[in-house]
This record gives sequence, C-alpha cells and structure tokens, in this order.
Amino acid sequence: MNLKYSFVMDLVNGMLYLHNSPIKSHGRLRSDNCLLNSKFIIKITDFGLDSLQNFFHSNQKEMTKLWHPPEFLRNVHPINGTQMGDVYSFGIVLQEIILRTLPYNKNFVDFNLSKIDLVNMIKNIKSPRKGKLYRPRIPQDSCSKEMKEIMEKCWVEDPNLRPTFKEISIEFNNLLNLENINVNYVKNMVERLTLYNKNLEKVIKEKTEKIVGEQEKVENLLSAMLPKAIIESLKIGQSYICQSYESVTIYFSEIHKFSEISSINSPEYIVKLLNDIYSFLDEISSHFDVYKVETIRDSYMVASGVPVKNGNDHSNEIALMSLQIINSIKNKKIDYLRNCDLQFKIGIHSGPCAAGVIGTAIPRYCLFGDTINIASRMESFGLPMKIQISEFTKCLLDTYHGYEYEERGFINIKGKGMIRTYWLLGKKDLKPLC
Repeated sequence: MNLKYSFVMDLVNGMLYLHNSPIKSHGRLRSDNCLLNSKFIIKITDFGLDSLQNFFHSNQKEMTKLWHPPEFLRNVHPINGTQMGDVYSFGIVLQEIILRTLPYNKNFVDFNLSKIDLVNMIKNIKSPRKGKLYRPRIPQDSCSKEMKEIMEKCWVEDPNLRPTFKEISIEFNNLLNLENINVNYVKNMVERLTLYNKNLEKVIKEKTEKIVGEQEKVENLLSAMLPKAIIESLKIGQSYICQSYESVTIYFSEIHKFSEISSINSPEYIVKLLNDIYSFLDEISSHFDVYKVETIRDSYMVASGVPVKNGNDHSNEIALMSLQIINSIKNKKIDYLRNCDLQFKIGIHSGPCAAGVIGTAIPRYCLFGDTINIASRMESFGLPMKIQISEFTKCLLDTYHGYEYEERGFINIKGKGMIRTYWLLGKKDLKPLC
C-alpha cells in the first residue's frame, strides 16, 4: 500500500505543478500518460501541443473516453480540458492504482457492458441504478475510508464541487499522517538502490580495468614468445599455421669463447651474463624491422621479412642492425666480466624459408629451410667481431648504396659445396643509435 500511496503523491504533486504553470490544465489525463521512471517516480506526459492534440482528439477511441468527465462527454471537449476535468480524470486513475485494474473492470461493475454503453451511462443518459450516477465501484476492503472519500469527491457530477489539487494534496497528507504512512521510504529505497548501482558500477569498472590490465600482461608475454599475427590466428582456433616466404634474411650470432667463460664461472653468473647481453641485443634490434626468433645458449637468431613481409628491405634491416651491434659492443662494459673482452661472431644469409608454429603445450614459432642452415654456417665459420655474409645477401645489399665489403673467399658448406662469402665492413653515413 505504501508503494501505491507513493505513486498517488507523485501524481498529485505533478498535477499541482501543472495547474500552477502557464499550461493550466492537462485535458487528457489517464493512466497510460503516467509513466514510471527508473527511480520509481511517476512522470506525467502528453500535455500541451494544442495543434497536434487537436488532430488526435478527433480520432479518439471509446476506451479513452472512460477517463473523461461527464461534461466533456455531453458537450464539446476542450482541447486542453479544464482543471476540474483533470480532477475527475485523476479520480479514475486513483481507482486504477488502488484496484490495480482498468476503469470499470468487469469484476467491479454490476453489468457486463460494452465501452459505448459505459460511456452512455457515464453521460447519465440511462442508468439501471435509478437516481445514482454511474461511477467505478470500490469494494470496502480495497482502501481506507478516507481514500475512498477523496476519490468520490473527485468524480462528483458538478465540476464546481470537485476539490482542487491543492485541497487534494492537503487531504492526502492528512491521510498519510493519520495512517502513519511514510511514502518517502520508497524514494529512500530507490536512492539506496541507485547508490548501490553506482558503487557496483565502480566495482565492475575497477575489476574490468584490472582484468584488462592482466590481459595486457598476458598479451605482452605472448607477443614476446610469438608474432602478433600468429597470436591473432591462434585466438580464432588455428592450431597449425605454416607459411612460405620467397626471400628473407637470417642473422645468427654467438659469443666468442663462451665455453671458456662457462667453464670458470658459476651457473648463476652465466645466467646473469646472458640476460644482460640478450637484453642489450634486444634493445638494439627493437630499432629495426626484425623479429627475434629464438636464443639457444649463447646463440642469438633474428629474421627480417618474416612473419611480416617487407619487400626487399629485409637484407638492409639485418645489415644495419648487425653493424650497430658490432659498433655498440665495442663500447659495452660489463663490470663483472673478468679477464675477457665481450666479442661476437655474426653470420648472415638470405633466401627462401618456411615458418610455422610447432607444439601446443608451449608453442614455438620456428623457421625451416636451407637458408637457416647456411646462415648458421656463416656464423660458425666466422671470426670474432666480424660480420660474414653470403654472396646472395651481398647482391641484395648492392641495391642499397654505401655498404662496404671485403671478399673473404669460399667456404665449404656441408650439402651445398663451396659458397663465396664476404666481410661486411660498414656503411657510409651510418649514424649511431641514440
């Protein structure tokens, strides 16, 4: 009942405001013009707009006339109605709120009548209850005596005898005080729910941001293990991914005399050393269009032109990176590296290859083909602080101006025979990395 009274109070306050405004009256008040918002507050609609309402007024259905006062049914209906007509309509809506039914519901009338018959009876043209006006029937136990009296005053025949909304507001407040009803508890409940929803939204937002942050960490970890394009393919369920590349460039390097360094130092020392060296190489390679394929012990493998093709730039990207590594390593100081200078052997070769993801538990992105094997031989047959490249790589670099070479001669590659190789010495106008 408290909720019903809260709705009635909203309706009374709304009509009181409307009657004191320049609009003066509603003229079409009925239950379907009383809307409930998200805060369980009644809002009144469908008033004003005279020219538009004039059109709809001429097309009214009989059902809508059940909220009209008798004087409107017998005579011409004013477009904006009257204040006393609104009071009558309010009485009908009040009956709907109390009984939770449409006006003149068949369970609360004496006869099963059509809408036209109901309208005629409201006009008082004919009435089976002689001497009585036809109005909604309110059972005794449906509401308090005071509430029933308010309704009956609203729908009296003479408009001048109906109360104003100011008088209705006073009577209704007296009724609330008499029955010790607090309609504000509904609003308080809604306010608490609104506050709870806001807090819930805040918690959800914080949790979502935390999940997104964790997801970004996972994405970053995955991107350190696999190419981004491969990760996206794995996300959509492609478990086996393989692609052929017509031309790529492969880089291999290893630490000179690493076996000697390992034999005289602890495992912890070696792990720290490799971590520092590989972090140093990673920083340099990040400036170029290359992809670090893997590190095995002291061997560092990088490719360009795979997994993302870059035309013929792959040889130039690897060559520039290699020269920067040689130049930078000369100035690299590792305090705890005792009795030894840090030196690299580097080998480069270009050619076709295949690439794909191997495994499911710990998937790895691997490259296959003779190009990888020859690049590895370029490194293993190289010399400290030298960059050995194959003749095929040199031909690709010749399309870029400024590279300086020195022919080394031929080396015997198992399964391939003699291959002409060169030392990559430098490039004109090579600028050091910042």
